[in-house]
Amino acid sequence: MWALRKDYRTLSPGQRGALAQIAADNKQLYKGYLIKEQLREAVKAKGEDGKRLLRGMIAWAHRCRIPEFQKLARTLSRLRDLIDHTLDGGPSNGRAEALNSPDQRPDHQSPRVPQRRRPHRHGPVRPRRPVPPFTLLT
Repeated sequence: MWALRKDYRTLSPGQRGALAQIAADNKQLYKGYLIKEQLREAVKAKGEDGKRLLRGMIAWAHRCRIPEFQKLARTLSRLRDLIDHTLDGGPSNGRAEALNSPDQRPDHQSPRVPQRRRPHRHGPVRPRRPVPPFTLLT
């Protein structure tokens, strides 16, 4: 089953054999695998090639007898303009933006917000030490 989750180019010879066995035994499952792989290739290809692959995948998924892929095809058809704009776009800066989140920065760059402690399962947790009252220096 792991063979169905991975990209075909990264399959080991044993996994390729398992995939060939699935193709012979369960044609509907294998067809779903091929539709998934075409969607993966469409997203990788980008541009006009990606749009062409996506159109083919949507048409194939519409004709497929698997209800989940028919639903996927309806969703992709509805969002087609947005997906086309995404495929036309250049490289994304999403990975760089992800580094700006406070969770990803080293501790010396990011102020830590104190987290509420969850109640202990054996009773309430007492504070470790008393917190001094807030005072203003004048």
